[in-house]
Amino acid sequence: MNEYWVTFFCHYDALSFRDKCRKDGVPCRLSSVPRQLSSSCGTAAMVIADGEFRFNGRSESVFLKRNGEYQQIKTVTEEI
Repeated sequence: MNEYWVTFFCHYDALSFRDKCRKDGVPCRLSSVPRQLSSSCGTAAMVIADGEFRFNGRSESVFLKRNGEYQQIKTVTEEI
């Protein structure tokens, strides 16, 4: 299982992302951005997924958490 953290430019984007995940049956939890990461709005989404997870929607950055460290895997995605 991979743990992904998604940061957003605004709270609306975070809420929209969570709603899309729910609709698609993807477990997603919104929380405060971890201290190691920075974010424009302070809200992040954590997604647990088998293998690689494809992110749809607007986000600031996407991180993969491994062994307690965050690896940035994507920046500034536009809505598809």
